[in-house]
Amino acid sequence: MLGPLLLQAWRTSPAHAVALIASFYVTMIASTAVILVPFAGARTLGPRVGRTMLGVSALALAAFGVYQLWAGGAAVVRDLR
Repeated sequence: MLGPLLLQAWRTSPAHAVALIASFYVTMIASTAVILVPFAGARTLGPRVGRTMLGVSALALAAFGVYQLWAGGAAVVRDLR
């Protein structure tokens, strides 16, 4: 999805394309740090905190997976009508 947007930005101005790529990677690195820092710090709080954080993240991932399955199924059913 970033490819067509990058081409559109390049046609506007090469500086826009560079800014798009830079902002994309800055966002990816920052969001990864937001996830990694608490999990790295949880090691110092003991194994129970680490297991709790792992359980919460597993539940969140499972909920997101169920949502994706529901949304995909709803789209298929809608397209069949």
